[in-house]
Amino acid sequence: ETPIRSAGFRRAIMQVYAYTCAVCELNIRALSGESVTDAAHIIPFSVSYNDDIRNGISLCKSHHWAFDTGLISVNEAYEVIVSPSMTEQGPTESMLIQLRNKRIWLPRGEEHHPAQAALTWHREKVMKQ
Repeated sequence: ETPIRSAGFRRAIMQVYAYTCAVCELNIRALSGESVTDAAHIIPFSVSYNDDIRNGISLCKSHHWAFDTGLISVNEAYEVIVSPSMTEQGPTESMLIQLRNKRIWLPRGEEHHPAQAALTWHREKVMKQ
């Protein structure tokens, strides 16, 4: 039996992060309610079946992609880590590199902060060295 992802996960993440990307603090919403941010799982749902709010983080589309592909992660001090195994070119050069050591935007209340165990898993299993 395949676990089903909860629609409540996205609602909860969007609410505690106020529709704001934790990495770049981008917050754009359409009048229809759509947002530029996604509710990203730190440990993918397909691995963890975990829709707990502490296994989630709000990320804009670009940073969600970079997080899922291991180009960025978050350390134990909630600072952005940038993989040395990437290159940036063109008008957006240094879009990711400039984020190195930037503290992420966290929701109020530590009970909503990303779980350290989930972030450790992401650094060990997804982050490209």
